[in-house]
Amino acid sequence: MKCSLRNHTWLVPVLLGLLVLVTGVDQAAGQTVKKIQLEGNQTYSDGQIKKLMKTRESSWYKKRPFYRYNLEKDLVNIKAFYHKNGFFDCAVTAEEIPVEGSNSLVVKISIHEGPRTFVEKVLLQGNERLNWEHLSRGLTIRAGQPLDLSLLQTDIRNIADKYGDVGYPYARATAEVHRESTAALVTFQIEEGAPVYIGHIRYQGLREVRKNMVRRELTIGPGDLYNREAFLDSRQRIYSTGLFTYANIHLQRTAGDSLPPDLRVVVQEKPMRWVGLSTEAGQDEEYDMTADLTAEWGHRNLLHTGRKFSLQATATFRIITEWENLKERLELTYGEPWILGWRMPARISLYYEPGLKSKGRSYEVQRWGGKFTVSRELGQLTKVWLALEYENVDIFGVHAEVEDVLLEASGESIRHRLSLSWERDSRDNIFEPTRGSLTRVSADLVGGPLGGDDNYVKAGGSWNRYKALFRAAVLASRIKLGWAEEYAESSEVPPDVRFYAGGASTVRGFVERSLGPMDPAGNPFGGKGLVLFNLELRRSLWRSLGGDLFFDVGNVWEDPRRATWKQLNASTGLELWYSTPVGPIRLAYGVYFTEDIKLQGGRWHLAILFAF
Repeated sequence: MKCSLRNHTWLVPVLLGLLVLVTGVDQAAGQTVKKIQLEGNQTYSDGQIKKLMKTRESSWYKKRPFYRYNLEKDLVNIKAFYHKNGFFDCAVTAEEIPVEGSNSLVVKISIHEGPRTFVEKVLLQGNERLNWEHLSRGLTIRAGQPLDLSLLQTDIRNIADKYGDVGYPYARATAEVHRESTAALVTFQIEEGAPVYIGHIRYQGLREVRKNMVRRELTIGPGDLYNREAFLDSRQRIYSTGLFTYANIHLQRTAGDSLPPDLRVVVQEKPMRWVGLSTEAGQDEEYDMTADLTAEWGHRNLLHTGRKFSLQATATFRIITEWENLKERLELTYGEPWILGWRMPARISLYYEPGLKSKGRSYEVQRWGGKFTVSRELGQLTKVWLALEYENVDIFGVHAEVEDVLLEASGESIRHRLSLSWERDSRDNIFEPTRGSLTRVSADLVGGPLGGDDNYVKAGGSWNRYKALFRAAVLASRIKLGWAEEYAESSEVPPDVRFYAGGASTVRGFVERSLGPMDPAGNPFGGKGLVLFNLELRRSLWRSLGGDLFFDVGNVWEDPRRATWKQLNASTGLELWYSTPVGPIRLAYGVYFTEDIKLQGGRWHLAILFAF
């Protein structure tokens, strides 16, 4: 069947009308905004008000079109902004003034602020179980501040959460506001209800995972007083087993039932067996841009006990700036979730790494060994690890003209290592943090009472701090220190465990691993001391695109005792980054300072993830 518009001329205006609605074309289409004039705004500046608006002024390089529906939204946003800050009688109007002889107009916005209302007093009524001091610490509405009605629901939830933490999950709160011109009285009326004790525990979604494996992760059980924090902690512990894609805990109570409510645990299991091939781009302390190619097979719930087993083969490549195979590793891992009734996950791994030639290294390292690691969570933010490792290391391909430290370390040696690590992570996002901090401390003891051929100690620590500033800017800083020392019968710290600096993740503007001691061929062999300081001002520029200004200082030394501040290398530069689901991809250019504080030539760096 053929269709023609010849006999359907009525469709033309209908389609045009739809086009107007979809594209937002209105009666002022084609006009531009020459200027936005504000009057009556005494409390807030023109710049503060204009930031709330979608309507923008034209500039010498760009004409800004005028859309009336945007202006209507602007008036609503401005009025809402004033209401949020205590101006409840605020009125906002707009006038469009054509500019004679042009197709532009002046948008004049008149603001009548009216009186500002402040909170004179906050009252709590009906609270017998919790006193004023305890409840007021969670309130966002406080005496002396402008009245913001949007915060009432936040405080109602905060009060309910406080009661939930002490066994009253059915506590309810309502709010009343008595306002007289510039003063307001806010009253929260609380119905505490009765304390709630847990009945039975019910499970939903379990197939291959046994109930006792979930029960041992719960910090609350039958007969216990309800505790909201225990619910959140238990859910996090269930997730940390690695067995589930979803976990939730809630009370289940039948209407009219006077019995204690049941605790219902709802989960969704992951596939217990997996085979995978994956690639992952990233960076380490020594190279700007690396990529891992990994093939893996494993089982995360052996014999329905939560024990894990995996076989993994990984090849690490240096990419983009240079192309080479840096490392290959074959690893067999067994994981035990609990030890002797304690929630301390343990892992035993056996590994083998064949020796590979590297462009920036005058030797090859082959290693194989085994490692036993046990970890313990000290709260939601802190974790500690203890590891014992046996390692066979063979350093070969060392040329005769290299430094003595490399010649002494060459050959096959046995290392017995005891490691202790501590970490506290309060970052709000591991890829793009805007607040919080990350602190890491580690110490290694090799040889000595443990036996083996190599004898040295190695310790290090770092502190990263992130602080949100104005206009989506973040100030990020890092301090990192490292120290290593040989003892007993050993005369040197092996080069493969020394510290290296220079590159996209340490001191930008310098070639990777280029700071510190070098052999006669110009290849780095690392140092026994490390000092590193980084400072970045990061800011989102447009959508997923951002940039930062950085300042890096650092170096490594053969003898840390003889290190001086004058030996520190400094650099500065700019960085552009693009945010992706797997972390930011960044392009940086850094220039370094000479001893007389003059800028010299620098270097480009392409990397994934922030330097810290």
